[in-house]
Amino acid sequence: MKFKRKSILSLALAGVLLVSAALNRNLNDSAVQVKVRYIFSHGFGSNRWEKYKYIKTCKIGINCLHSESEQVTSFNYPDVIMLGIPNFAKANIAQENDVAHLKSEVEKTIQNNPKEEHVIIGVSRGASTALNFMALHDNPNVKALIVESPFDSVATIIDNKRKQLHLEFLSNDFCQRILENIFRQYKKNGMQPINLVSKIRKDLPILIVCSKKDSLVPYHSTVNLCKKLRESGHDKVCLLLVEEGKHGLIIYGKSSNVYQKGIHAFLAKCGFSHDPELARQGKEYLR
Repeated sequence: MKFKRKSILSLALAGVLLVSAALNRNLNDSAVQVKVRYIFSHGFGSNRWEKYKYIKTCKIGINCLHSESEQVTSFNYPDVIMLGIPNFAKANIAQENDVAHLKSEVEKTIQNNPKEEHVIIGVSRGASTALNFMALHDNPNVKALIVESPFDSVATIIDNKRKQLHLEFLSNDFCQRILENIFRQYKKNGMQPINLVSKIRKDLPILIVCSKKDSLVPYHSTVNLCKKLRESGHDKVCLLLVEEGKHGLIIYGKSSNVYQKGIHAFLAKCGFSHDPELARQGKEYLR
């Protein structure tokens, strides 16, 4: 009889523990998640509509930002003529003019939506601009950054292309001067992210995303930014390095699922709206 009572007690206790664990998990999953307004900073050669890559329903049924279109504010940089066709005479490549334009758009968005949390998400030029902006104009209303394939410096991109095209006999300085004549607002001695990111406030969560198959901005250029941030005391920086994905198109590549899960894991760390299951699966991808 005592054995049966102990067995029943053990089973009952086990049942209570299982139910408690399940309830705790449900409570965590259904915990209040902060709704976010994203400010989308597009890449060179693209436009404000690039935001739809990140808010449409993707292969696994959940969009990257867990948000509707109206929660993502986007704008065009001055070099956009139409449909992403660039005006090279106004191209600035994440330097002073681009930063000033992003600053204006961020302030306008925050003024129009004062009760919301704001996160900047940027791609390529837009990502590097976001980093430079937060380094120079630390807006306290910006609660996090998600930056895809930012470059540490334009010089790194040039060196990468020189090797790809077997043009190592052309110096980086010579190529920079050619670039200045094409991108009329760009200055070779102007601001570069690698020289500024250490100024970004230390408590700002930052997700840096890049692909090993990026042929324009080599992933080591992006990883350099992550290293620089950590060396300067940033402990809220996460790196999401995926195996596949072309420049600016990681979401469409073979690593798209990893990309989405990693973003949801980051959003969960920040307490922002996310899909709990994707966030759990994505933890392993964040470095």
